Amino acid sequence: MGLNPGFLLFFTWPLVDVMTVDDCQEHEYWAEGGNCVACKECGAGLELSQDCGFGTGGDGQCVRCGHNRYKETWGFGKCKRCLSCSLFNRLQKSNCTALSNSVCGDCLVG
Repeated sequence: MGLNPGFLLFFTWPLVDVMTVDDCQEHEYWAEGGNCVACKECGAGLELSQDCGFGTGGDGQCVRCGHNRYKETWGFGKCKRCLSCSLFNRLQKSNCTALSNSVCGDCLVG
């Protein structure tokens, strides 16, 4: 007694997994080859030029943080806005750079 080829196809077909753009995770984009690829990570002081993840953004390049923004670590993160010490009525001990946030000191007089 032989197996019917249609019977085998019916029971093995659901085991085939076809990947789609919806399968890409938080830090992955959909590549031309039909699979999800990890987004680029950028060093300190740099961020991707466009959002990347959940299937989009594979063309992004690492670019320097914009004016008044910084990023201290390597990774997927975006540059953050620098702290303005004057908003907290504090002296500014050091300025913000692309690599580090401002450092506030003592309270201003008054």
